Amino acid sequence: MFTFTPASNPFKWSGSCWSVENDDLLAEMVARVALGQAHHVQEILQNTGCESIAPQFSALQGARKLLTVKNPSSPYHRDGWLFQTISWIASHITHPELLKSPPQMIHAHKGFDSLQIGLSESGQEADFVLIGEDKATENPRSMLTDKVWPELGTFDRGERDNELISETMTILALNTSIDARLTVSKIFWEKVRRYRVAVATDEDHIAPTSRAKLFKGLEAFPKNGTESDRLAELLCRDDLRSWFSEVAVKAITHAEKLTDSANV
Repeated sequence: MFTFTPASNPFKWSGSCWSVENDDLLAEMVARVALGQAHHVQEILQNTGCESIAPQFSALQGARKLLTVKNPSSPYHRDGWLFQTISWIASHITHPELLKSPPQMIHAHKGFDSLQIGLSESGQEADFVLIGEDKATENPRSMLTDKVWPELGTFDRGERDNELISETMTILALNTSIDARLTVSKIFWEKVRRYRVAVATDEDHIAPTSRAKLFKGLEAFPKNGTESDRLAELLCRDDLRSWFSEVAVKAITHAEKLTDSANV
């Protein structure tokens, strides 16, 4: 489905450049997420031979809404949701060991783009929380400097620890082998924050020098962090908006087929 090419800026950040190799398979995974089957998609990505779960026909209307642009001249909310979902799928492939929040099911949701938790070797404690920002844009540099870096700053200064703690509790509570309340109470929040910034944009940013310029400033988050505390992910396509539209159309088709076959 994807090819991941390692990319890094030594002592500042690490990450990868993504290439989508199978649009149709990706669209099917997106369709299942839109139908409310994020957990099933996670199982498919982590376990070969996973038994298919039939989606409910009643979920189709909501899936179509997520995958459809109301105003053709303003596809940004749909594309934003689509890229968040694609980024979530990619993260399950590159970092399957991390606990993850499911994709949001509302366009332009004001919560976390993503949140992932790394566990200790014992599997009983949280080692770090990985706060994610996913942005699809034709103006990536201004998006990062004007919106993303200030957003990361609010997390780094602890201004949104109430949200972070609440969401972390929710994710940990899904793992029944962990005492979520005890784990959260023992976390030193100022020491466990890591950041993942994923950007979908045009192909002008593929070259290493362009990537370095694009993500300049990420090295400030977290304060006193290391290269391993910062992930910079990049999906580059010159046909970005039309490609999103094509994936969305394919996903709607998959959603219709999945619900039709489940309700014959």
